[in-house]
Amino acid sequence: MIPWRSHLARSLHQHRNQPEARFFHLATVDAAQRPRNRTVVFRGFLEHSDRYLDCLKIVSDRRSQKYDQITANPYAEVSWYFPKTRSQFRILGQLIFIDQGRDDPELQSFRQGAWQSLSDAARPLS
Repeated sequence: MIPWRSHLARSLHQHRNQPEARFFHLATVDAAQRPRNRTVVFRGFLEHSDRYLDCLKIVSDRRSQKYDQITANPYAEVSWYFPKTRSQFRILGQLIFIDQGRDDPELQSFRQGAWQSLSDAARPLS
């Protein structure tokens, strides 16, 4: 486990009764090389995996601008701020989309689990 995960998990636990702790900011880069930042819902960590340990889960609609931005440039940064403890986290890394075309049974299993955990209101209309 990498060091930031245990610190982040502790902050999430300390703020578990505060709804805003479930949200963090995701910054990507658009086609014009300008930063784009938005608030997203933290859906947990990928669990029970040796290859994808310490990965954050974010659910997104393929029709969103994030999809095009991440496909063109997978590097992104997330940031969290926890007001109760005044803890801040900034995590830089690469994002991957796990769509139907991804040929990895483990990732497909994660994708199915994420889809099943969404409420009807959170699922995109198609």
